[in-house]
Amino acid sequence: AFWLYRPSDKPAAAASSGRLLAWREVDGGAAGVLVDWFPPDLGGLPAAVLTHAHEDHHRGVADALSAGTRVYCTRATRALLLARLPATRPFSERLIGLEYGAPAHLDGTRVQLCFTDACHCEGSAMARLDGQFGCALFTGDFRWDSSLAPVAAGGDDASGADDAAGGAESAPVWPCAPGECELCVCDTTFACTRAEGALAPLPPELPPRSESADAIA
Repeated sequence: AFWLYRPSDKPAAAASSGRLLAWREVDGGAAGVLVDWFPPDLGGLPAAVLTHAHEDHHRGVADALSAGTRVYCTRATRALLLARLPATRPFSERLIGLEYGAPAHLDGTRVQLCFTDACHCEGSAMARLDGQFGCALFTGDFRWDSSLAPVAAGGDDASGADDAAGGAESAPVWPCAPGECELCVCDTTFACTRAEGALAPLPPELPPRSESADAIA
């Protein structure tokens, strides 16, 4: 069993768009991991996860580091934080940068973390957590589909594209296999917006990524 907590909806208390995943270990002890949420009182949690280096997700991270919490993110996100947030630099050893697809154990927990590219910004990641609670996936902000996924040679490619090695079919590598994930926290721009406490209308249809890239170029 697990519990999922979010910051208060009150503007003064909404520190970020993150969550606290909490559960009980087999010995009955309470445990938890913060994802994209760094409140002033961390309650002694030893580890937290940051999906990317945008302010609405990393707000409060320097205070978390100074309080002794180890924060896990991708290597690119770590570099961005240290470059942009001078307050994180004295605690750089507590800011742990990981490669995509490289599982790591969260310090002070029985949880394994693995990042997948979320294709949102430089260093952005989906965070898969495996522990006593089962498998939980936190997408962070993402714009991700099979055409953007890394591939594993030898499988059936959902897009039908051949790989660069000479035409062998490949299959997208997904963060979780079908039916494997007990919890998925999906956080993407425009999925749900609020204006003055009420649900705001969704924006007009967004152009395809290729059209946006051509316009920028």
